[in-house]
Parts: sequence; structure tokens; C-alpha cells
Amino acid sequence: MPLLFSYGSLQEERVQLAALGRRLDGRRDELPGFEPSQVRIEDPRVAEATGRTHHANVTCNGDPGRRVPGMVFEVTDAELADVDRS
Repeated sequence: MPLLFSYGSLQEERVQLAALGRRLDGRRDELPGFEPSQVRIEDPRVAEATGRTHHANVTCNGDPGRRVPGMVFEVTDAELADVDRS
């Protein structure tokens, strides 16, 4: 079963239900060598649906001492493909 790291809204149950139709099981994890950043949401429908103006994002900085906290989830191959398309 593939693992999917999330540092953003996919950690929220309502987003999981909307995106994949189920609550995901996961555990805390970290992404080394990256730092948090943000990307503006250009689609007003997405901004309205999420209640946000920006998506959480990460930027690789190559510093193994920097880490982005998040969650790692077990997903199916089909769910991973769905998430990649969104």
C-alpha cells in the first residue's frame, strides 16, 4: 500500500472525506531537508470551498536539520492517483 505524506489540508478529516471519501489512518512524520512555504489559490471556487487563500507547500532547502512536520497516510494505488490528479 503506498504512503502519502501530507503537510497541509489533507490532514483535516473534512478534506479527506471530500477528496477521497473516507477518513485516512496515519501517523505523525517529518519531511527532512524542506521548509514550509505557501502557494496562492488562484481558483476562487477552491478558495471558497477550503476557506483559504493559500495552499500549504514546501520548498526543498537541502538542509537535513530543517524539517516539515506532517502526517503519513496509507492510501490505495487508486487514491494516490486521484490525489495526484487534483
